[in-house]
Amino acid sequence: MKLKYDELLSRFAFKCNLRPYVLTDKPIRSISINAKCYEMATSAVELQNPFPADCEFTVKLVNFSEEEQEAAAAAAAEGAAAAAAAGGGAKSKQSKTTKKPAGGKTKVPKIDASMYPDSFGVDRKTIRCKKGDRAQLSVSYLPFTMGAHYARIIFEDPTLGQFVYELNGYSDYPAPMITSKFSVDVKAGRAVPCTVPAPP
Repeated sequence: MKLKYDELLSRFAFKCNLRPYVLTDKPIRSISINAKCYEMATSAVELQNPFPADCEFTVKLVNFSEEEQEAAAAAAAEGAAAAAAAGGGAKSKQSKTTKKPAGGKTKVPKIDASMYPDSFGVDRKTIRCKKGDRAQLSVSYLPFTMGAHYARIIFEDPTLGQFVYELNGYSDYPAPMITSKFSVDVKAGRAVPCTVPAPP
């Protein structure tokens, strides 16, 4: 007696209990930019089309505060722990923290970053890229507070989906506005005037 393929499948069918966990939109690339506070730095970011077709991506930039970045990393770790406890064995790699430039460590005071404009920007809202090709867009970084800054660029094609690039910025003390030079005798203290410009 011959059994049809569908009948064989029905006899040997089994069920799997699948529980997906979406931890986070994991960036496929990370770009680091360093600058002095109040000074703009620009970087040419190369986009590589990962999809098997020509695409026209919408470009969306989302800036994050340090607290939001830490909260996202904590949520990803919590989701990974829940997946592992459920037997999924999923692992999540947290985003790398921004590396400070070589030199001494700068103690950054706590400042309400919401009072200032976003640190990162991009030069376009859409970009076309052929299958397997590359394109460039310009990223600007203008920090108004010292310390670490974070952002993500989301590239989305309405048919094929989206992917994410991560931006990590670090700003240090601003460049001095005035440089004063003095000459004094050895072992002789002397008071010297120092002009400080009044704030606007």
